[in-house]
Amino acid sequence: MKQNKHKIWGFLLSLLSLCALLLVINLLSQSPQPAHAHTAQQTNNPPLEILVNNVCSKYNDSSTTNNPTPQAGQDERFRFGDENSHYFKFWGKSGNVYKITTNLFNGPSVNPVIGVDTVLYVYRDNPLEHPGQTPLEQNDDKIILVTPIPDAANDPYESEITFLAEEDRYYYIEVRNLVENGNGTYCLGIEFRPDLTDATHLPDKCEPNNSFELACEVQIEPFDGKAYTAQTFNFKPPEETSADYDYYKIWVKPGERYTCTTTVIQLGNDTKMTLFDEHENVLGVNDDKPLEPYVSDVDEGTRSSKVISNIGYTGWLYILVEPVVDEVDFELGHRYTYKFECEGEIFGHPIDSHQPGPSNPWDAPAGSSSGAAPLPGGVAEISETVVEATPTVQVVASKPEAVSFVALPPRTPTPLPAQPGIPATFTLQIYYDDNDNGQKDEGEGVSNLPVYLYTGLTETPLQALTTEGGAVFVHTETAVGTIQLFVPYLNINQEIAVTDVQDIRLRVGAR
Repeated sequence: MKQNKHKIWGFLLSLLSLCALLLVINLLSQSPQPAHAHTAQQTNNPPLEILVNNVCSKYNDSSTTNNPTPQAGQDERFRFGDENSHYFKFWGKSGNVYKITTNLFNGPSVNPVIGVDTVLYVYRDNPLEHPGQTPLEQNDDKIILVTPIPDAANDPYESEITFLAEEDRYYYIEVRNLVENGNGTYCLGIEFRPDLTDATHLPDKCEPNNSFELACEVQIEPFDGKAYTAQTFNFKPPEETSADYDYYKIWVKPGERYTCTTTVIQLGNDTKMTLFDEHENVLGVNDDKPLEPYVSDVDEGTRSSKVISNIGYTGWLYILVEPVVDEVDFELGHRYTYKFECEGEIFGHPIDSHQPGPSNPWDAPAGSSSGAAPLPGGVAEISETVVEATPTVQVVASKPEAVSFVALPPRTPTPLPAQPGIPATFTLQIYYDDNDNGQKDEGEGVSNLPVYLYTGLTETPLQALTTEGGAVFVHTETAVGTIQLFVPYLNINQEIAVTDVQDIRLRVGAR
C-alpha cells in the first residue's frame, strides 16, 4: 500500500515539474524582445523603433509587437488614432542611402476621404527632446508615374524621402498626419539603397573637371545587357574659392545619338545639363527632365535633367552638369549628390565600343563639322523609329589630360555659317501615321507635345507645345536663316533651313 502511495506522489511531482517547465517556456516566449534582436538575420534594412507607444501604434500583423522591425521588401503598418504625429528612430550608417516611404494601407491614394495625409521628416536629434530643430529632409507628396496621366505628378497623400546618412548614429523620423484627428491606416517602410550609396565627404573622383579643358572622359564599354548603375558625383569643388561645374566628354562619330541623364539623390539638390559640340556650340539644354511616361515638358518635382543629341561630326561631345541652387556651401558640397549616365545608339543598334579620341580635344580630325547639315527648303520629312533597347555609356573617371593653358588660346563658340535671313513663317505638324499613307489624317495629331524651335543656336524658344491637332504655327518677327528643331520626347534635334519652307511634317509612325 505504501509503495503505491509513493508511486502516486512520484507521478504527481513529475507532472507538476513538467507543468512548471511548460509555464516557464510559455512566459519566456511571450516576453518582449529587444529592438535589435532581429539583427542576427543580417538584413541591411535598419530596424524602426517606436519612440511613443499607444494602442494605435502596433504592428497590425501582431497585437503584441510594440517594436516593429521591417525586413527587406516589407513595410510596417500603423494606424493614426488621436495622435497626429508618430515618432520613430533607426540606426543609420555613414555613407549609406536610405529610402523612407509612407503608403496607404488600402492601396493607391485616390479617395480624398481617407483620414491620412502624411508628411515625413528626418531629424538628427530626438524631436521630442529637441523641439524646433530644422529637419535634415522632409517631404509631403511623393512623385508618382501613373497611367492615365493625371493633371499633377505628385501623390497627394503619400510621402517619400531618399536620405544620405553622414554619421554612424540614430536618426529620427516623424510621420505627421495633415488630417486633423484622422483615423486612417498607413504603412511606414525603410529600405537600404546600395545602388545609391557611394557618396563621400570629399570632392568626387572626376575633380578637377570645372572646364572644357579638364573635362572628365566618359568611356564606353561593350553593352552586355546587364543592369547598369550610374556613378555618383557631387557639387563639392576641389577648392573652397570656386563653385563646382562638372564637365564630362565623350568621343563621338556621325550617326550616333546620345541620351544623358542626371538623377538627383539629395532632396535639396537640383541639376541643369548642357551639351556642347567640339567647338563649344550648344546642342541642347535641360533643367527639369520630362516625366516618363510623358506628362508635361518639365517635371519641376524631380530636379533631375535629361538631354538628347544626334551627332553629325567626329570629335568630343561635352556635357556640363551644374547646380541650380542659390549657393552650395563648400562644407556641405558633398551632400549635393547626383547620378550621371549616358546611353548611346547607332541607327537603333548598340554602340559596342569606341576608339580613344585625340590626345588634345581641339585636334579633331580634318573635315569634322559642328552639326548636321540643314534640310533643303520645301517640305521637311523626318520619320522616327522606336528603339527597343539602347546601350549604356559607362562613366569611368579618368585623370584629366595634361593641357598647357599658355599654349592654347581662349576658345569662343564657332557661329553657324551665315545664310540669307528672312522672317520664318511655317507650320510644324507631328502625327501618328496610323494608316501608313504618309499623310496626317483626322485624329492622328500628337497634341500637347513640347517642341522647342530656336533661332540658330540661341536658347530662346519660339514655341513650346503642339495644339490638339498636333500642329505648331511658327512666325518670327526677325530674319533668320536656320531653325533648330528640338523635340526631346521623340529624340529629334535637327537644324532646318527656313528659306521657302511652308510646312514641316514629323511622321512618328503607327501607334
